[in-house]
Amino acid sequence: MREIRLTDKYELQVLCDSYILVSIEKEDEQECEVIEMPEIAAYLWQRVSKMDSFTIETLSALLMQEYDVTEEIAVEDCTLIVDSWIENGIATW
Repeated sequence: MREIRLTDKYELQVLCDSYILVSIEKEDEQECEVIEMPEIAAYLWQRVSKMDSFTIETLSALLMQEYDVTEEIAVEDCTLIVDSWIENGIATW
C-alpha cells in the first residue's frame, strides 16, 4: 500500500454548491490558484486532510461508509481521484 500525502498549499472552500481548493501560498490574490472539486472528492479531502498520510484503501473505506458502492467501484473511483490530485500537485506519493 502506497502512502499518499496531501500538500498543505490548499484550503477547501464551498462556493454556492461547488467545492473548490484555493491555494493559500500565493501572495497576490489575482494569481490565486483555484481547483474545482467534485462532491465525492471534496468529502474525501475533508476526511483525510488532517491525516499525515493515507492509502487508496483508506479512501475506499471512507467512500463505502458514506455511499452505497462496492469495494471494486470504490477502489476504482478513489484511484482516479488520487491520480487527479497528484496530477494537479495537491497530493504526492
